[in-house]
Amino acid sequence: MKPFFQLDRWHDSQPEEAPDSEGNPVLLRQVSVAPMEVWEWGVGPDGQPYERYAWLEDDFYADASYCRPISCEELLRLLRKKGDPELVKKFERIRQRLQKQ
Repeated sequence: MKPFFQLDRWHDSQPEEAPDSEGNPVLLRQVSVAPMEVWEWGVGPDGQPYERYAWLEDDFYADASYCRPISCEELLRLLRKKGDPELVKKFERIRQRLQKQ
């Protein structure tokens, strides 16, 4: 498991260039333990950036979970906002690798 760092109630994971179990490289994952919810931003196996939200606490807001495509510009804006230039570099490497496939 990648190391986490905590900011307020959120635990952010380090980016992963290797695909997860669904085939998606996850560039940014934020996990909250109170309430239990997860935000993910990454790139799907087709090269399409996405945003995923999952409510895990109970069934009360389970229908609020979603996964939606986002633009490359939207993902780049979010990654730059995090202030880590390595996130942008990893996104570019993933995008180039997927374009070659």
